[in-house]
Amino acid sequence: MKIASFALAAVLGLVSTAYARDDGFDIPKTVDLPMPHFDGRDIDIVGVKPGQPGDEAVSILKARFPKEDISFHNTDIGTDQVHSQTFNTFYTVGGDISEKMQLFLSSPSAGSQVIGAMRDKYFPKADGQPTMDTIMTELTKKYGKPDRDIIQGNSPWRTVSWYIGGDGKCAKQWFCEWPYYDHNYSHHAAEYNPAYLKEYEKDMEVGTDYVVTAEIRPEDPDMSRVSSLTVSFVDLKRRGLSAREDFNLVMSKQAEFDKKPVAAPEL
Repeated sequence: MKIASFALAAVLGLVSTAYARDDGFDIPKTVDLPMPHFDGRDIDIVGVKPGQPGDEAVSILKARFPKEDISFHNTDIGTDQVHSQTFNTFYTVGGDISEKMQLFLSSPSAGSQVIGAMRDKYFPKADGQPTMDTIMTELTKKYGKPDRDIIQGNSPWRTVSWYIGGDGKCAKQWFCEWPYYDHNYSHHAAEYNPAYLKEYEKDMEVGTDYVVTAEIRPEDPDMSRVSSLTVSFVDLKRRGLSAREDFNLVMSKQAEFDKKPVAAPEL
């Protein structure tokens, strides 16, 4: 058995295979971290918080988008020989001209709790667009003074980040210089995948437990009016610990499988 075969298999809404599978092994909750509480620095996006039970966070989405369907991913973990029961890791709703919300959960090893969220908010010209100063004032009221504030390359996009918990800083240059979220990069708010275990554990050493990032996209080059805003958070510690527990569990189940005696086939 190759460790490289340990990965997530996920499709929208259900898991399908080309062969019969049993129900899979259970994933017990072995990671127990409290929800974060920091005086004067809330970590939430429209009420969704890191460490929140997944069903509670989904209820917030349902209340906020009462007329829209919520899409989700089902996932299992394992190897070619052993696999777990399925669990939900990703929800998304919205995507119209005004708002979109994405929600990312840990595996059951951390209680299927929130490890990340992302909200896209659009401001059409017809409805009036807030100023850059207004957006920054509101973000600072909610999350505190930004720890990083940059203009992305040659674009007028402004990206601000907050490092909360742990040492409250970003001590790794490779992490700090690419703060925004891409599904292909380990420390970003994206669907949980313990195949990124090494990257997740590396991210836990950067000096912060939580990263909040806001990308502000102005309508005009002078950056006076804002056309869209994306705010995200990721819980580095909860995600990394969950992945380690999942990896260890799969390895133990694989070892049990490998020890089973197998009769010689009739030839």
